[in-house]
Amino acid sequence: MSGAFVKEDSDQQERIERMKMIREREQLLVILEKKRTYLLSDPKAAAIDPVKRRSMLESVEEEIATTRNLIEESKREPE
Repeated sequence: MSGAFVKEDSDQQERIERMKMIREREQLLVILEKKRTYLLSDPKAAAIDPVKRRSMLESVEEEIATTRNLIEESKREPE
């Protein structure tokens, strides 16, 4: 097999893996945003201890920011 074909297959596989990783991170982002919405506005969340709720919200906000940054970085990588 020609080296060019091997390189092309490797590049194709890397693109597929990157797209899969982006999709997984986007799915995680949806889940995290739903969790944030729950913590902010669901009446059931009001029953959570306010300190714990605030801590959970801060943690979710950090995860959202990190996940968004990772998605953006992955999308900027050369194809």
